[in-house]
Order: sequence, then structure tokens, then C-alpha cells
Amino acid sequence: MSEEKFVPYSSPIPIAGTSYSAQIGKANESDPGWIVRLIKGKEVMDKEAFPELNGNLMIAFIMRATAIPMLNPYKISQNIKMLIRQAERGQPLTAKPSMGPPPGYQPASEYASMSSTSSTGSVPSTTSVSVPTATAPGEGCSRCGSVIDGKFLYCPYCSLQLKRLTCPACNKDVRADYKLCPYCGIQLK
Repeated sequence: MSEEKFVPYSSPIPIAGTSYSAQIGKANESDPGWIVRLIKGKEVMDKEAFPELNGNLMIAFIMRATAIPMLNPYKISQNIKMLIRQAERGQPLTAKPSMGPPPGYQPASEYASMSSTSSTGSVPSTTSVSVPTATAPGEGCSRCGSVIDGKFLYCPYCSLQLKRLTCPACNKDVRADYKLCPYCGIQLK
């Protein structure tokens, strides 16, 4: 498929259960519509224009274009949500990853009030372990280059996991929203 001008507003995100990736962008920065590209390797396999960021229509396009039987629409919807979140920032991706927070950006209050101390009492807290792809606190995200707080578990711009949480008792990975460790049963947080 011949490639016309495309300004990416999201990074290519792999579609679960396929060898394809999807990306959202525009024909040019002043265009009000959006384009979703289906990519396999470095080749654009298919693309479709949408007047707005409508996740349901984008899922239908990917299901139709891939034509893979038993493809899970829920998993595709998770990828589309991530793509739409990136595209809604309203800034095209630049060639060099020097994007920082938008001008006037203020972190949400729950992030601003986070302290480095663990919870009080005898209840153990989850242990945060750095993932090798993450960068040092105060530096840029290794995926999008945004400058972020060292306490963040995920990059607020591209959703890259910066740290993983482990249970202090059994040292297995746990999710941030768990209240009990599913492996050993101790209370977390």
C-alpha cells in the first residue's frame, strides 16, 4: 500500500493475539479527522479515516482488516484505549523524544500527596522494584522521553510501566490495586 503523508499522534502499539500493530495519526496537523494504520513489521497493511476518535469503529476496522478468527475484541479495545489516550494529548509525536509535560501541567492531587514513607502500623506495604526499561527518577521516560516524577509506577504520557510491585513476604509480583497478596495471603499497603 502506498504511503501518503502521515503525522503520528501515537506510537505503534502491538495488537494482542496478532503480528500487527496499530497507530493513530492525521494526514496533516490541521486535519480534523483521524487515521488508524494497521502495521505489520515496517509495512502499512491497511488504514482507515475516522471523523473522530471512536473506539468502537476502530475496533471494527481492526477486526475486519486482520480477518483473524477468534480474535478477542476486548484485548483490541485495551490497545485502542491506549492509542486514543496518546492521540488525545493533541500533540504529534516528534522525531526526538524531548516531549515534557504540557505547559501549565500540574500533577493530580493524589500524585502530589504521595510520600516516600510506607504505611504505618504492622501491615507490610508492597515493595517497589525498578524495571530495567525505566530510567532514574527525574529523568525522561525511556519510551517517550517525558520528564516524570520518580515515584510514578507508570508513565502518564505513554503508559510504560516504570516500576513493578512485589509482595514483601513472598517477593512475587502483585498489582497496585491488590489489597491481599494472591500468593501468600498477607495484607498489602
